Amino acid sequence: MSSIISISSHKGGVGKTVATLNLGVSLAKAGHKVLLIDGDPQGSLSMSVDMKKKSKAGLCQVISNKVRPEDVVVDAQKLPLSMVHLGIDSPLDLFRLTHGTKTKELKSLLKLIQAISQAYDFTLIDTANNVGSLNAVLLSCSNSVIIPITCKSNSVRSLPLLLKLLTRIKAKLNTKIALLGLMLPMLNVNNPYELEILTILREAFPRGTFFSTFVPFSPLFDKADVKAAPISFFAGAEDIQTAYDKLSFEVIQRLENQLKGLEDDEYLEKLF
Repeated sequence: MSSIISISSHKGGVGKTVATLNLGVSLAKAGHKVLLIDGDPQGSLSMSVDMKKKSKAGLCQVISNKVRPEDVVVDAQKLPLSMVHLGIDSPLDLFRLTHGTKTKELKSLLKLIQAISQAYDFTLIDTANNVGSLNAVLLSCSNSVIIPITCKSNSVRSLPLLLKLLTRIKAKLNTKIALLGLMLPMLNVNNPYELEILTILREAFPRGTFFSTFVPFSPLFDKADVKAAPISFFAGAEDIQTAYDKLSFEVIQRLENQLKGLEDDEYLEKLF
């Protein structure tokens, strides 16, 4: 099974990059071959592990025929985990890539990601916090989408715009794309307001929309950001590691159910 999964959110600060990294680590620890793609021009995922110290070139340089695909993929030291970034270093690079939804570069990027991903069991794409042309391409080459959401009013309010984009992509660009689920990457179970919002969300959305596994909030998230390492690598993060392990198992189960036709493929339309 080779699956391309976009981790996407229209709202920043919801734990999207952290979820991409740590979900990938959990899948790799379980023995799956995983590729992480930093699809955010700001390079959030790359910065979270000091990726650009290993390779300054990325997918854009491959598209420009400056390097080969194998030259931009960096392998982890001890896990079957690899990473690649876009290779955008300036606003001009971004403009060249995203000045239109039908540019030659964007089409080449889509084909390149699909080609590289064939060598992996799972490809996780950390997308940018917007609904622009680059994100549309990243989503259109994905089989599934996971949406991280925090139980904050701003995060909830931004959700409909992303869901509308997914519906449009499903109708116009990729009829096979499916919403794998909404995940809770930093739930503070001691905050009654977050629990109240979560209750409202669960009642509003179709059953099964949310992953049953949630990741508890921890101050270690800040430490992991400073140290540029997965949070599961730190002492005291056992509960978080367990949560991501359970989440990775649930992701695999949902993907297998989709292949068997057991998932309700109408979630995108029902959510708003």
